[in-house]
Amino acid sequence: MIAAVPSGLRPLAEIGLAYSLSAKRDRPLAIEFTQSGRTGLSKSDLSAVDKVDWFVALVELYAKFLPEESFTVRRETVAAMNRAGNRESNDYRGSELSETETLYKLPISIFEGNEFFFLDAVATVESPAKRARIRLELLKTSLEHFRSSTKPSKTASR
Repeated sequence: MIAAVPSGLRPLAEIGLAYSLSAKRDRPLAIEFTQSGRTGLSKSDLSAVDKVDWFVALVELYAKFLPEESFTVRRETVAAMNRAGNRESNDYRGSELSETETLYKLPISIFEGNEFFFLDAVATVESPAKRARIRLELLKTSLEHFRSSTKPSKTASR
């Protein structure tokens, strides 16, 4: 099935399949597609901006399946962000900081693995707006994680 996908789109299909398989608990095949997708994405002819989206997806997959390699993938993601350049604008409406949705939502689990390594990687993002978005998104995710872990269960209150 994957062999029928054009080579330029194959890494995207593999990453998408890895996501789909991760929900179905087919870990070995999801890992295979995650690794293959990463290799193909690095070699693909996609624009640097398009690669960023897919590298962010890979960070999440690696944090889930191969956490020992997730920091390397995160470093590759930051490098892709820096190659993509600034999509920022002097126009407030076009600024990355004014957008409500961000492409830079990284999984909280990668932060828990090695806080200083992660923060150092965020510091290497060249764009101040992207760096701020990542930090704001990390703060948002941390707060959501904290709130969900401190909610009293309904059975405990009875």
